[in-house]
Order: sequence, then structure tokens, then C-alpha cells
Amino acid sequence: MGPPTDVHDAFNAEGAFPSIVDSIMTRTLRTFALFAVLALATPAVAHDGQVAAIRATQAAAALQTYNDNLRDAGRRPDYTSVPAADLLRAVFDTDRLAALPEPTAKDIGWLMDWGNAASRGYKQILLFGLPPGQKPDEATMTRNLEAYEGEVATAMNFMVRVLARQMDAAALFISELPKTELTPARIEGFRMVRSGSGEVLEGALLTVAQGMKPRNAQLVMAAAGDTRSTWIHGLYPEDRTKVMRLLKEIVKRVGDKEVTDSAAVLLTAFATEK
Repeated sequence: MGPPTDVHDAFNAEGAFPSIVDSIMTRTLRTFALFAVLALATPAVAHDGQVAAIRATQAAAALQTYNDNLRDAGRRPDYTSVPAADLLRAVFDTDRLAALPEPTAKDIGWLMDWGNAASRGYKQILLFGLPPGQKPDEATMTRNLEAYEGEVATAMNFMVRVLARQMDAAALFISELPKTELTPARIEGFRMVRSGSGEVLEGALLTVAQGMKPRNAQLVMAAAGDTRSTWIHGLYPEDRTKVMRLLKEIVKRVGDKEVTDSAAVLLTAFATEK
């Protein structure tokens, strides 16, 4: 069965969630690749954000080596113990991200690197056990989602936040470009950043709507709420509509009051803020 074509289909189709996660993950990787087109010829700026991005990239590579060794040995990772716990903290460092100053157009390069590291780390969690070169399968993703839901929530929390910052930086980058440098490739890159980021947010909200543990759901909803201004003003209309549908599903389906209250507040903001 292929991925559902509608938000409501996602709730009714057997095996839909893993298929959607696979689609979101693939789209995220493509988004970061297109972001490189946007960032072309943008000078790197040496500051805390760039240092954090380098550290995250190194940690994501180390996490892959750790996971590959465990897979070859027939063992499963323990992300709550060293070295994996430290590696995940370096990749999904929300505290360090939050401590950075407001984004600027010059941040695009290192934001792309950090986002790519996060996507790679997320993939390592979700696809653990999959032999190299094998196409992702639902059984593998379902098993890892059940075993590592907390780590998946941590990854989604960070990705929602870093993508919001990327969208803000990309908008500044495009607005500051001379018309002679506003090439079709860069315009398409910006379009894909907006739409691809929206799909990642939708994937995170869908995960909540389909039933996460309350603490994990609260973490994802906090990320969406903290970055709501970016999503409200930066999403395309069709993506806004999908996000609002998912928020309604969360309000209707989820039993945790903190989660449903957060979804209701966010839904109201999407409906009233322009």
C-alpha cells in the first residue's frame, strides 16, 4: 500500500504512518540538498552556530559508525547510555540552538549543515537494523518507532526548530539578494525549503495525532508552538490547511490535556494571525 494522499487517509490506512515517515524523511534530505543551491556563494561566518553545526555533523557520523557496528554484531543501540546519548545531544542540541541570536541571511550555510546532520541522525534512529542499500520497510520503522519513541520525539523537536530558523534565514537571504543574483534555481530552492519544511512539521504533528506518549507529544507540540510565527507566516496556503487539519485531529483524538490545549492554541493562532 502506498502513502496516503490525504491527511484523513493517513489515519485510516493500514501501515500509513511508516510510509509517511519515510516520505517526510526523504523530502527532508532533498530539502537540505536544495538549500545548498540557495546558500551558494554565501560566506561562512565563524560563530557559535557554525561551531555547533560542525560538532553535530561529526556526532552524526560517529552515531552512524556506532549503529553500524552494533548492527553487524546483532545488537541494538542504547541511546540512553554513552556514547550514543552524548552523540544525540550534540546532534539535537536544542538548548544551544535556542541560545543563538536571531537568524540572519549569512546563517544559511551552517544551518544547512546542522539540519543535514539532524536529518542523518533521525534516519539512523528510524532505520536502525536496515542493511546498507536496502529500501526502508515498514516493519523496521515500526519496530524502531516503538523502541525509540523518546529519541524520535527529541529529533522531531529539534528538526521543527532548526527548520523554522532555516526558513527565516532563507527569507532574509532571498530578500537581500540583488535581482541579478535571484536565479531560477535559487527561487526553486526557496520554494522547496518552504514546502519541504512544512511537510516535516506535518509529519511531526501526525506522529502526535496518531498517539505518542504524553511527554513525547508535549515536546513536539512545544516546538511547534515556540516557532509558530515562522509557520504561520511562512507556510504556503495548502500547507497551512494541512497543518490546521492535523491540529484539529490532535484536539479530537489525543487524551493528554496539555497536548490538546497546545494544539488548540496553535490552531487559533493559525486561524486568526496573518
